[in-house]
Amino acid sequence: MRFRRSSARTGQSYLFLAILSLTLRAFAGGPVEQVLYRFQGGTDGIQPLAGLLADGRGNLYGTTYAGGTGSCYSYPFQTCGLVFQLSPRASGGPWVETIIHDFQGGTDGSNPQAPLITDAAGNLYGTTSQGGSGDCGAIGLTGCGTVFELSPSTETGAAWSYQVLYSFQGVLGGNGTGDTASPNGIVLGRDGSLYGFADTGGSCVATDEYTDCTGAAFRLQKSGNSWKEEVISLLWPYFFPGSLSGSPVLDRNGNLYGTAWGGGKYGWGGVFRLEPPKVRSSVWTVTTVYDLHGKMDGGSPTPGLVFDDEGNLYGACFGDSVFSVPNNVFQLRPTSGGTWATGCCARRSRR
Repeated sequence: MRFRRSSARTGQSYLFLAILSLTLRAFAGGPVEQVLYRFQGGTDGIQPLAGLLADGRGNLYGTTYAGGTGSCYSYPFQTCGLVFQLSPRASGGPWVETIIHDFQGGTDGSNPQAPLITDAAGNLYGTTSQGGSGDCGAIGLTGCGTVFELSPSTETGAAWSYQVLYSFQGVLGGNGTGDTASPNGIVLGRDGSLYGFADTGGSCVATDEYTDCTGAAFRLQKSGNSWKEEVISLLWPYFFPGSLSGSPVLDRNGNLYGTAWGGGKYGWGGVFRLEPPKVRSSVWTVTTVYDLHGKMDGGSPTPGLVFDDEGNLYGACFGDSVFSVPNNVFQLRPTSGGTWATGCCARRSRR
């Protein structure tokens, strides 16, 4: 089974899924929207927050944060979410949804909110923001989240096989060596490791009133039949704790890039790079690629970055209407001097 990434934007919270078919028709004079599937808000799923993955046969794969048959506390819902497949009908009309996995909120995880990825064998990988075997009640989570794998069956009509690869523990290490919790998206590295960002865990300070954690970037490496986590960077004090959003992206040299919606030099977040160590005992190096000023360049970047063939990075910003910070689309271009130049700004209209 072969997959390719869909161009659907991540981070959008809608109660229905609409795929925009941008086919220009001479008689219409513009783009035409086609709703492929409309979620009913029950066992078929609620809140598809992340982007989609497409296979070579035209099927789409994604997750919903809530919905399904499991019982979880996911305000304002009481359900755990699911993984789904959408397939086109030969006769046209609305697409057909197939539930691949229905989270139950126990050790299998709950409330996925990040895109799926795939490997060369057609297996799907994803994360859940809560659930699993960890105890993260001290930081307000029901479980600490998981990384899971879904493997397609070779038998026609058979169900997918679900396996939890790693269950985060959210250890309150206090020194940067603790386990992470509430992972966002992941990416598959050339070395077979899984890399990702987590909203919390990492280095935590606990008092009688609260527990404050930095969040971190992590790597999962397979060791025998299990996976082990390594915290590769806390990214603090570069960006605010809990501001890591979306999945990392990899460049040709194995560097990881990501966004943070808060912190940075001007307080409006930015784009950062993590460079792997030259020797095994060294740490990953954090570099700020660009600090958003909160002016015409925008502020509070949304989850998700993408490279073009020339090595330019593209992203988008939420902005802030109260402080007159625009929401826009930006470009970052690498220069010969090792810095990055910004090309902005395609202004997005608010709705």
